[in-house]
Amino acid sequence: SIKNIMESNNHDKINFLKLDIEGAEIQVLNQMLDDEIDPKYICVELDLLSKRKDKNNLTKHLIERMINNHDYTIIFNDNNFNITLMKKIR
Repeated sequence: SIKNIMESNNHDKINFLKLDIEGAEIQVLNQMLDDEIDPKYICVELDLLSKRKDKNNLTKHLIERMINNHDYTIIFNDNNFNITLMKKIR
């Protein structure tokens, strides 16, 4: 998990996270949010959408969770399944 990688490298925050992990992005990002890890920027390829394998709308639910519950906003969307989100400053 991201938390384990951070702990093994003695990191306590992430400024920029880029993910291209071939369909595992939903699980990894949900776990990251559960672990209360909030990178300032997240750039992710939405592989389930790009391959039309997201029949349960997991990507949509994740993005909604990030925006509604974790104060992220989409700052870039290339309409080709790549988005960048930024954590709002409180």
